[in-house]
Amino acid sequence: MYKVPPFFEDYILSDDMIYIIIKLLQQNPENRFKDLAEVRSKFIELRENILHTPFKLRQLLGHPILPDEHFFDAKKTEHFPELNNSIGFQNNILNSFGLKYLAKFALDNRIELLSINGGHMPLNQMKMNNLVLLNLSNCGLYSEDLFVLS
Repeated sequence: MYKVPPFFEDYILSDDMIYIIIKLLQQNPENRFKDLAEVRSKFIELRENILHTPFKLRQLLGHPILPDEHFFDAKKTEHFPELNNSIGFQNNILNSFGLKYLAKFALDNRIELLSINGGHMPLNQMKMNNLVLLNLSNCGLYSEDLFVLS
């Protein structure tokens, strides 16, 4: 994951967007994009990834991307009764972009239990930072779950 430049800290940015910004702002020209076609290609790829994120994920993160999407503050779960402390993505397709995006913001929300393909991940215990031993042997987690958890 990339560190968000200080002037973008108040915005929700994916790692892919931060990568583009950092590459555009590199002091050394050798580390920048080669030409505008490469920049355009990266933005098109980013747009396609964002457009293919599940609605539930955008709602959870409070990140509307389409003109008719308007979400309240995702950190206030009273605005989202359907996200009542537990959310599952079992019937949603999360590509690697969606998984990275969810992993980046999973601990920022008031969601206590999260599952992608397997059982619930102990997010609330991780947020409270009170885990001494993390035993996931009986959680039934899949690789996607473990990726987000890591």
